[in-house]
Amino acid sequence: MEVDRISMLPDEVLYHILSFLPTQIAASTSVLSKRWKPLWLSVPALFFDDRSYLLNDKPYLYFTKFIYATILTRDVPIRTFRLQCEDSHFNFSVSELNIWVNAAIKRGLENLYIRLPRNQLSWSSCIFSCKTLVVLELVGLEDLDVISFAHLPSLKLCI
Repeated sequence: MEVDRISMLPDEVLYHILSFLPTQIAASTSVLSKRWKPLWLSVPALFFDDRSYLLNDKPYLYFTKFIYATILTRDVPIRTFRLQCEDSHFNFSVSELNIWVNAAIKRGLENLYIRLPRNQLSWSSCIFSCKTLVVLELVGLEDLDVISFAHLPSLKLCI
């Protein structure tokens, strides 16, 4: 009989491992066993990537519903929020993106990475006053005039 050594690791180690996976894949680990079922719900890092939806020809609506369901039903801290979209057909509204990011901010967001196709949408100023944000990476966003009045006391400058 084979021993499942990975499942014997402490929850914190498994959370760390799962935090490197796109959230949809981390969620799919819940079918492995009873031990794994609740783990993905407590991972403090969320990573949403549209490629898995594009490869499986799933519509944009499935992608956004999964993001809403994952973020808005969590009551645990969200330290990292990563959104990566390669397809310009996945059109996010500023209000959708702000709802997701604000939900993460309310849960202690420290790291924010957003990568969208070039000039996909403009951004509102909600993120530029986040007191807990340490890392901020925005790629493909335009109209970032708000930077002139940004107040991000915890942000670390990376060169």
